[in-house]
Parts: sequence; C-alpha cells; structure tokens
Amino acid sequence: MSTKTALSNDHRTILAKIQLLERACLGLLRERTLTHVTPDQKTTQLVEDFLQSKLGIMLHFKVEEEALFPALRSVPNPNETAISNLIEDHKIIMQKFAALDHAKETGASIDMLLGLLKDLSAHAKKEEQLFPSLIEPLTGDQLKSVDDAAKRLGYAV
Repeated sequence: MSTKTALSNDHRTILAKIQLLERACLGLLRERTLTHVTPDQKTTQLVEDFLQSKLGIMLHFKVEEEALFPALRSVPNPNETAISNLIEDHKIIMQKFAALDHAKETGASIDMLLGLLKDLSAHAKKEEQLFPSLIEPLTGDQLKSVDDAAKRLGYAV
C-alpha cells in the first residue's frame, strides 16, 4: 500500500470515529443537562479513549510534514498556501489535544472534545479534497521517496 492510500485510509477511519464520538458526546451532554450531573466516569472514559488516538494522529501528521509535504514542495509551482494551511491546522489540533489532556477531569472536557473533533473532521475532509490535486504532479520516483520516508518514520505503508 502506498503512503497516499494509507493517509487517505487514516482520514476515512478518523472521520468514522469522529461521528461515533460526536454522538456519544452529545448523548452525554443531553444526559448531563437532564440530570444536572457533573462529569462522570463515562465522560472521563470517553475523553481518555480519544486521547489514546493522539499518537496515531501525531504519526500521521509527522508523515505528512516530513515525507509528503517536502515532496509536494519540490514540484514546480507548489501550492505553498495549502501546505502551510495544513501545517497550521496540525499545530492547532495538537494544541487542542494538549488542552483537552489537561482539562479531562473538568466539566469543560466534553465541550473541548467536541471542538477538537470538529477541527479534526474539517482538517481530514480538507486533506481528502486537496490531496488529489497536490499529489498529481508527483512522479513515480517522488512517490516512492515519500513511501520510503514514511517507512523510516515508522508508518505502515
């Protein structure tokens, strides 16, 4: 499997997880509103479970930033604005992960999780939309170099 395919699979997987997590979060918020209950074990577990996906998302971002984006920048007239925007998204998402990790014991954690899920979903959709046109100019050798760099980073290609 190529890095391009693996990254796209990651996007689809995270979007499916986000849909499930959003439904669970909204259910917990409704339950909390109806019962006027503070965060409980279910809330804490939901946040904790999502925080476990942080390492996979960090590796995904690292592969894009250290393997794919340098190759994209090597083509004539690269879409530097798009690449820079994607990198900025990565920074914002990772900051939100850190904030959520610090706030997981508070009542704000579900709201923070929903905000992170929204940003991560928008980012994955943006990449799925942009990648075909960004990757199209890459040659077979460049794509192989991306795959080799991704493997060196520990990404399953």
